[in-house]
Amino acid sequence: MVDASLTLAASLAEVTRARAWALEQARAAGLGEDDVFALELALAEALTNVVRHAYGGQAPDRGGEDIVLGLRVDADELRITVTDWGHAAPPAQAPEIDLDEPRTGGYGLFLLEQLMDEVRVSPGDGEGTILQMHRRLGVDRP
Repeated sequence: MVDASLTLAASLAEVTRARAWALEQARAAGLGEDDVFALELALAEALTNVVRHAYGGQAPDRGGEDIVLGLRVDADELRITVTDWGHAAPPAQAPEIDLDEPRTGGYGLFLLEQLMDEVRVSPGDGEGTILQMHRRLGVDRP
């Protein structure tokens, strides 16, 4: 079992550090390659969206703009929590995805839902957003 957390500055440069941290945690938990790939991609997408949308871009010098990650791996489930204190966009603003009509951008939540078995977005304490993602481990996927 792994139960770990990491606090990052709201900067795109921190996404690489977060991926390396998550990879280390996943390896320590003995996750398979498919689950590691899903974790890395989902985390990178979620963090990039937080930096760009909740915090309006890179903000390394403004201070107070953190993102807190939680990662828990049990015998049969991976749980990731991403907490921010930025601008919360209501989930209703997420555009409908039509894969027959490709476009640039707007695939973030859709991608997370494809990689994970459960994705929940909820308001944070006072400000911000809490994103919770769960993935069952040891499941054959198409």
